[in-house]
Amino acid sequence: ALSNRLYFENPDFAAAGHSTVTLHDLDGSLTSLADSWVVPNHDFIIAGQFNNLDPSTEYNVDWNAYVIDGNLDQYGQLLINWCDNSSPIICRDNNMPSSGWTQRGNGAGVLGLVRRLKITDITKCPAMISCSDELLAKHPTEGLHRTLGGNVLVGHDYHVNFYDDNDLLEGTQLQDISAIEVHFRYAPDQAMIRVSVPVSAQPTMVKLYHGGEIELLEISLNSSALPPTNANEWYYDAVAQRVHLYLEQTDAESHSTVLIKF
Repeated sequence: ALSNRLYFENPDFAAAGHSTVTLHDLDGSLTSLADSWVVPNHDFIIAGQFNNLDPSTEYNVDWNAYVIDGNLDQYGQLLINWCDNSSPIICRDNNMPSSGWTQRGNGAGVLGLVRRLKITDITKCPAMISCSDELLAKHPTEGLHRTLGGNVLVGHDYHVNFYDDNDLLEGTQLQDISAIEVHFRYAPDQAMIRVSVPVSAQPTMVKLYHGGEIELLEISLNSSALPPTNANEWYYDAVAQRVHLYLEQTDAESHSTVLIKF
């Protein structure tokens, strides 16, 4: 109805990425194209560079959004949780999913070392140089969160980095992080992405779980391939000090999560 029009503001480059909305039009009632996606005007979540889009891709000026054919590309959401022991609010128990992590204090979140998160789509930006295929997610001033992330393209590889207020954090600078949780959710059935995250050392435990399951499946170190080729493997790159993961959506109502413990 014209009184309830759809319009996307341009995504704020410095905003928390999960506040950026994509709509999955399953039956074509919104776009007249079943299994299509209505995607904000931001190159990180557009299937190709703006000057190299598939000819079928429609830009709707009234919505300030693109209509992406689901036969070409699909979307999901990547979120990163962490326990930062440099925070005044310290996670006590991170042997379980982050929904069960307990914290000292009021549990409002973590104000600690990590203040910014950068996600780079290395499928679209393989040289890892500065390009528009990056998403910068930043805490609000009070920093009362321990989750950052953004919408991502299915089938792509993503490179995650942590920052304080100014500088990249890597290697031993991350030794106060005792656990990291990587979520892939709201994606179509059987969708997958690959993700690498920085770490201070080889993890002592890596476990996989889906949906609301609390029983974690310990997955094995993949010593022969980089990146992993299935969701039951992970890879630790000792030179780059990064853990590489393969996340696969088991069904559209669930999510795939890997818990990394140090």
